[in-house]
Amino acid sequence: MNIPSPAHKLHISAIAIGDFLHNTEVAKVIVVA
Repeated sequence: MNIPSPAHKLHISAIAIGDFLHNTEVAKVIVVA
């Protein structure tokens, strides 16, 4: 059985937030450039 644990959900959220912050930084660079 593959039941997502709270830790797994937290890990996925951390990755999503990391990607969001990374994309924001990239957008800043594009705007500055």
